[in-house]
Amino acid sequence: NSCTKLLTHWGTETRMKKARYVGERSWVSFYGFFLMTAILVLLLAAIQANLISYGFYLTVSITAYFVLLLIFHDCSHESAHPNRQVNRVLGWIIAAMTALPFNLVKSAHLKHHRFANTEQDPDQVLYRDTLKSFVLIFLTNFVYYSELRFLSKKEQLKVALFWALWIIPWFFFPRELLLFWAVPALAAVALFSFLFIYASHHPYLSDKVAWFGPFLRVHHSHHGRSFLTIWEHL
Repeated sequence: NSCTKLLTHWGTETRMKKARYVGERSWVSFYGFFLMTAILVLLLAAIQANLISYGFYLTVSITAYFVLLLIFHDCSHESAHPNRQVNRVLGWIIAAMTALPFNLVKSAHLKHHRFANTEQDPDQVLYRDTLKSFVLIFLTNFVYYSELRFLSKKEQLKVALFWALWIIPWFFFPRELLLFWAVPALAAVALFSFLFIYASHHPYLSDKVAWFGPFLRVHHSHHGRSFLTIWEHL
């Protein structure tokens, strides 16, 4: 069979020659990116025109950012689209929208798949300690910087450039960025971290809390077949 598959099991990849198999639902991530982005633009236009309340804006925008983070996750596994370059482009755009440097988070996340639930797992700070880890989920954007030393100089430079370009607008539009971007985007990041990192690995929550069962099943299925989009595991 000349069709190529990328098979990933706990971070071990087997690459064959040409095409890449990313699952039958990769289109959900690819087109979902454009849909969620359009929704965020429409929400901004609506609230600027006083057509919706801030509470409605927050509810819908947090949901849209959460879906974008699921797509961001697929991009880190190069499963949002068969073309690797498309995954990188989408990943960096969502990175700019969520303040999560794509290359750094991708490196840390793939390392998590290799060393899940061990001392080498970059995610352990977000689930190991009940109280401290719960607090840190609200600082998810910053917990992976201990992994920066494992990146090449070129990739470290990309992270530095990312933050330099990301910080500049704050000098001109601090209030607007805080209310209409930072609050919903960072709330979505914290929610994503709680559901798919903290609660998925925390001994008590993963074993005892019944309502979390569906999230746990998706998480475990993903670890077994991470070459598929997250939508394949629903």
